[in-house]
Amino acid sequence: MPIFYTLIARDGHILTEATSRTVEAGNFQQIALQILSKIGQESEGAKRSFSTGGYVFNIQINDGIVYLCLVDLSFQMRMSFSFLAEVINRFTTTYTRMAVRQAITGQMKDFDRTLQQLMEHFSNPSADKIHRAKQEIESVKQVMLTNIGTTSPLRHSSDLVLKRNADIEELSMRTEQLDDSSSSYRMQTQAVKKKMVWKNRKWAAILGCCCILLAVLGIYIVISLICGWTFSSCS
Repeated sequence: MPIFYTLIARDGHILTEATSRTVEAGNFQQIALQILSKIGQESEGAKRSFSTGGYVFNIQINDGIVYLCLVDLSFQMRMSFSFLAEVINRFTTTYTRMAVRQAITGQMKDFDRTLQQLMEHFSNPSADKIHRAKQEIESVKQVMLTNIGTTSPLRHSSDLVLKRNADIEELSMRTEQLDDSSSSYRMQTQAVKKKMVWKNRKWAAILGCCCILLAVLGIYIVISLICGWTFSSCS
């Protein structure tokens, strides 16, 4: 359902207002004036909602100026106040604070067209999706800004850096330990290798001596068989 009616007032005086083209007649202006008289001095940024006859008047106060819109009960309150926030933005950028303070009833009627356009835009169901998308984008921006600009996340980042440095130092220590272990292992391996080489050489020498002895013994046996054990046959 659309936004039916919108007004901007100061001290009970309506500066500008707009009615939806879908509305033919009604007493909502009179009810709006009654609500304005009941608001009194509300605090800055106050938001109020008044329901009557299946409709809701949503109000937001900014710098002493009352911004009001009329919707039915099915219209989301979140969208109503998003609409009012945009109205405030447009109105405050169009008129100076002094001009608003000095304005009389109906003096800012040229803003009626802007109100009409905003009402049509926010009454469109797709406007809610667009608004949500913008909010998500702003939320991401705020997260990025918070991560960059605030002290706490930076301290957290420093903690992460310190932790990473500690990890690097620990890794370096482990690497040095591995290097030491590797060197020790290498020395032990070389010692074992030298020992094995010496053993191999020792056994090779023993084996060589045995072979020589066996060869000499074999030659002696052969000669003994031919010449006799005393070599008398060969003398």
